[in-house]
Amino acid sequence: MTAQERVATSDGRDGNHLSATITLPPAKAVPMPPVLQAAADKRDTRPPRVDGRDPRYLALRNFAISMSIFNILGYTILGFEQPWAWPFFALAIGLGLEIVIALIAAWASRSMPAFAGHGAWGCTRSSYRPTSPRSRSTC
Repeated sequence: MTAQERVATSDGRDGNHLSATITLPPAKAVPMPPVLQAAADKRDTRPPRVDGRDPRYLALRNFAISMSIFNILGYTILGFEQPWAWPFFALAIGLGLEIVIALIAAWASRSMPAFAGHGAWGCTRSSYRPTSPRSRSTC
C-alpha cells in the first residue's frame, strides 16, 4: 500500500459529467483487542454445517408456526375476541405495503412498477406464452 491512495469517482457515463479524484491519507493500523481476535479465530476454525441449513431460518420458521397455532387456538377454543375491522385493516396494510415496496423496487431499478400499465388482469405478453395459436393473450 502506498503512502497516499487515489480514488477516482465517476458515474460511468460518457460526456460532460462530473468526476472527482480524492486523495486519502494512509490508514492507521489499529490492533484488534484479544477478545475479538479469539472470537474471530474461533469462528474461522469452526467446521461448516453438513446440511448447509441456517439455524436462524429454522428458529424463525418454528416461531412462526407456534404463533400461528396459538392464534388459531386462541380465537377458536380459548375465546380471544377480535374486532370485525381487523381483517380489513390487515388487508389494507398488506396491499398498501405491497404497492409501496413495488414502487420503491421500480424506482431503484428505473423501470415501471409491476402493477402499472398491464391492463385489468396485469398480464404481459412476455410472461404469457400461449401453447397454441388460438390461445392468444388479450391483455
